[in-house]
Amino acid sequence: SIRQRSPRSCLVLYGFLDAMAPRNSGVVLMLACTASLFARCCCIEAACPLQTAAGNPWRWSEPNPALVGPVTVMYDYQRYRQPVEAEMTENSIKIFIPPDYTAGFNLTYENDTSPERYVLRSIEIRKPGWVAESAAQVLSHALEAVLMHESTTGDDSVWASVVVPLETEVGDSFDMISALLAGSNLPTKYGEREPMLVGGVEPLDLSAVFTNGTFLTYWTRLPTYCQGFTRFARQLMRNSTMTMSQAAFQKVHAALDSVPPVAPLQPPADAWLVGSCESGGAICERLQAVDLSEQLLEAQTLQSQAIAKVREDKTKMNQALIALQNVTDETYSAAVEARDELASASAELDAATKLVDKLETWEEQAESAVWNSDAPNPNTSARSGRGANWR
Repeated sequence: SIRQRSPRSCLVLYGFLDAMAPRNSGVVLMLACTASLFARCCCIEAACPLQTAAGNPWRWSEPNPALVGPVTVMYDYQRYRQPVEAEMTENSIKIFIPPDYTAGFNLTYENDTSPERYVLRSIEIRKPGWVAESAAQVLSHALEAVLMHESTTGDDSVWASVVVPLETEVGDSFDMISALLAGSNLPTKYGEREPMLVGGVEPLDLSAVFTNGTFLTYWTRLPTYCQGFTRFARQLMRNSTMTMSQAAFQKVHAALDSVPPVAPLQPPADAWLVGSCESGGAICERLQAVDLSEQLLEAQTLQSQAIAKVREDKTKMNQALIALQNVTDETYSAAVEARDELASASAELDAATKLVDKLETWEEQAESAVWNSDAPNPNTSARSGRGANWR
């Protein structure tokens, strides 16, 4: 089995190969590992924690306001002005975080001194998942930025992926993407590398990703550059878009032109809402679950009223059809009016029924879902609680 700790000699080998082959270190490393005298698990374990990828895009699910996790994202991202390096991968532009930039977040539980700690390792910019124009989307957007974090809680095989939807806005702006692109040329071919954040006009400010933000979170597995190996990851999907300039979008979109579109992955049913607070901030208001009972009662009342209205309008429609046997301008107009009223009432009933169904599903989900029930390692993620009633 693959061990969590690798011999020092294997780590030295990894560092040497990475320095000697900066443009395709992952490929060279795997070839070297295959031929080396070191154990295969040693080389895999040395490489994979440093090479976890964002993988394919996901769909956004509609947040259930009653399903709130017992944690808060406590973030600490200082502004950064030094150049960083970007590489074109098979499906994204990957930006490597230099060792002198310490940034990340903790997932903290109320009155708990043992948070989950994650440190930023890379940023990937990619296309969103392709969906048909007629398909409904919870959150439409033009690009995605994925902040890849490695756990420092004790298990270095666990990661966290923060997915940020990006949308264009009219005019110039110094948003996260524009800051990275200032004075830079993006890599456009696989394995090609280019420096970014070289303009020095505006710093990279990743704290904006989390300020007043809420996220949907769940556990998943992400791919690595070691074939056949994946890593457990806590996925956090930002519930609102961030903006970028039209010029920044066009530049990134052109660089990603050769990346084929892929359908987004489906999120699990139990996606928990979590809030965020700045680490060291004076006030942190934790996100609270919403009691849906009053909303459900109102929706059921509207549904009952809509049912009564449909029955009433259907009776009028039947009467109009009987009267239409003697066709006159008056009976024809009455029939058309009755038809339109019945169609409107049916649409209102359909909307009311869907709302009742959704609220009932959300209530049931909040009662039955168990926080961290799909966590990968009980030693690092052993928390439990039921729906909004966690303690």
